[in-house]
Amino acid sequence: MSDKTRTRAGSRKLKEGSGVAGWIFSAVVMGVIFVVYSIIASQQTKQIEREILGILERGVQAPMAHQAGPDITPMQGPPEGHIVAQQINFNEAVSVVKRTVVSIRGYAGVQPQGGADGAGTPGHAWRGHGTGFVISPAGYIITTAETVKAVSRFQVTRFDQGHTHVYEATVVEVFPSHGLAVLRTNNKTAMPTAMLGDSSRVRMGDWILAVGSPMGMKPITVAGIVSSVGRNAAINPSMRTGEGFFGGPLVNGSGEVVGVLVRDGASVPANHLRGLLNRVPIPFLPNLTIRGTNGAAG
Repeated sequence: MSDKTRTRAGSRKLKEGSGVAGWIFSAVVMGVIFVVYSIIASQQTKQIEREILGILERGVQAPMAHQAGPDITPMQGPPEGHIVAQQINFNEAVSVVKRTVVSIRGYAGVQPQGGADGAGTPGHAWRGHGTGFVISPAGYIITTAETVKAVSRFQVTRFDQGHTHVYEATVVEVFPSHGLAVLRTNNKTAMPTAMLGDSSRVRMGDWILAVGSPMGMKPITVAGIVSSVGRNAAINPSMRTGEGFFGGPLVNGSGEVVGVLVRDGASVPANHLRGLLNRVPIPFLPNLTIRGTNGAAG
């Protein structure tokens, strides 16, 4: 073998050795990089795990802190102008008032015969109907002036705990400017009496209940809100009832009468009613004085 041939063979072996060494070096470098990256990633993972555990521990401790004492964080109310729905239970109010609500039917001449439908001899038919409520245990009743218009004698029906009580009644007083009238029945025993509330405390948006006994029916109710408080503190309810309810009470959640419904969307406030009743000699009339008001009819 010539020197030239040996030189070429040696160079080829050197290149082959250099290639193997390069591959080994590269593998070592990549291994080191992988190990370092794994260590860093492991540390970051542990840090994330510690943060998550910290969050979970704070979340568990928070309820325990509330159990240790009352939460004094102030509650934030709804933004101005927003309406919050609220449920109110009128069961107790109705149970108190409905015993005082009566159905009123007027008639001309002698009382018609033939049952509740008013059938009778010609000229003796019913002349009107409406609702009222008892304001004195002596049998005095509030109703509308329209109910007693052109009629002087009445039949008053009251439903109480499954029993029906029927009375004869006559007109005591009429207040045309307020649309109200006072009747007196011929009852022999004390009658359940409605409780008058302070109508000056009624505000727009308050829940309110209308109770009526139209056409001789047992008392029925319609709930709504006070849509506005008008001139002279007149309470204007939102619900529509029909004339059979006119003369019936408007009742708040406590069962107090705060107004008398005289037509749809309009009523006479209880404080004005007090002023009117001061003009009538009604015995055993409760709740005529309200602190802060003189009870004037206005």
